[in-house]
Amino acid sequence: MPICCSSMLGIMLRDIVKGLNAIGLEYRVVFGTLLGAVRSGAIIPWTHDLDLAIRKRDYDNKTIFVALQRHFGGRYYIGFHAHMRRAIALYPPYATFNRSLFYGPEDLEGEKFFSANVMGAVRKLKLDTDWRARGYMDFNLGPEVWWKNASKVTINGREYVTVKDAETELRDWYGESWRQPVHPGNTWRGLSDKGAA
Repeated sequence: MPICCSSMLGIMLRDIVKGLNAIGLEYRVVFGTLLGAVRSGAIIPWTHDLDLAIRKRDYDNKTIFVALQRHFGGRYYIGFHAHMRRAIALYPPYATFNRSLFYGPEDLEGEKFFSANVMGAVRKLKLDTDWRARGYMDFNLGPEVWWKNASKVTINGREYVTVKDAETELRDWYGESWRQPVHPGNTWRGLSDKGAA
């Protein structure tokens, strides 16, 4: 996944959690999103999705997803797709960067920024229009035990709520080797001892 899209997942996580908090819905960061958080405090760079768990009663309540859609307007599609509740970004991915390096007292028009070298590099960026390639969020059903207690995890410098015993859950989901990342591009081949990670 291109860097712009990976950073987009961080923006998406922040936005969706703010939306969930705004409508008073509990969540837990789970699966690959939790795995990246515990391993490195970030989203796994080669992933295409985020995983949040919600309670069954909330998952089955359509009015909650209508309220969440209303909260986001046209920024995200919140609905049911491919047999799951999902959030899909409806805006193009982008990457923020410091443009001040390209401007200066002798270059007020930004000729360096719009140079053939920079523009050529920009044209080579892979910006896929397929929502699955850009990233999305899955809402997963969380068992009742996850709602009795919680802990915090840091992702990209922000705190999020997760399951109480993250390491035990990660071991159950991904096996004893959960701390060892699989190689980019192989996430669906299950190279850890229990599953893709």
